[in-house]
Amino acid sequence: MTKRLGGLFKEIARFLEGRCGSRCLSLVGCACIAGPSRFSRRQKIAVRFAGGLQKVAKALILTCALALPAVPTSAQHLDTATDLARSARDGAAAGRAVLVLFSEKDCVWCERTRREFLLPMQRNAGYREKLVFLQVNVDSDAKLTDFQGKPTTHAAVSRQHRIKQMPTVMLFGAGGESLAEPLVGFTGSDYYGYYLDQRVDTAVAKIRAR
Repeated sequence: MTKRLGGLFKEIARFLEGRCGSRCLSLVGCACIAGPSRFSRRQKIAVRFAGGLQKVAKALILTCALALPAVPTSAQHLDTATDLARSARDGAAAGRAVLVLFSEKDCVWCERTRREFLLPMQRNAGYREKLVFLQVNVDSDAKLTDFQGKPTTHAAVSRQHRIKQMPTVMLFGAGGESLAEPLVGFTGSDYYGYYLDQRVDTAVAKIRAR
């Protein structure tokens, strides 16, 4: 059976090569070019068989794609800070700085900073080895443990760090010390990544030098 099918495909390939001027990669596509009326019965059977194989291949590709693990939830949002002291301590032990986005509700520039820069960075393995990604909501009274281990709120921590413009991105060390100049506001997508990378490199170098 296999030999017979192989013979049919070779016959069709020779026929289509004459019609198309080059050896065709898609039997079905070339069948449309050559015109079905020009095929013998055996050739038509082979073309239909090839078309069936293409459909099976597409189904297998779709099945494999659906079987792939979903993107982790952590890669789709920034974790809201709950215990800054623990995050900073654990991060420093792994050679990572704590990156905090100070954000507020309905802040368009905060959303752009998250979507265009911080979330892609968080999905990148290289950045995950350098940083712990967190968000503090400046207009929220949600409970939060600060860098000194004291209970407080998101709004109070924001005031403590004199956050006045959103978004503000800061990088912290094990004791809550600032490791780089805060990146205040959204300067536009052309240069924001460059300024952010500068601060990340500075912060990580300090963390790993200790």
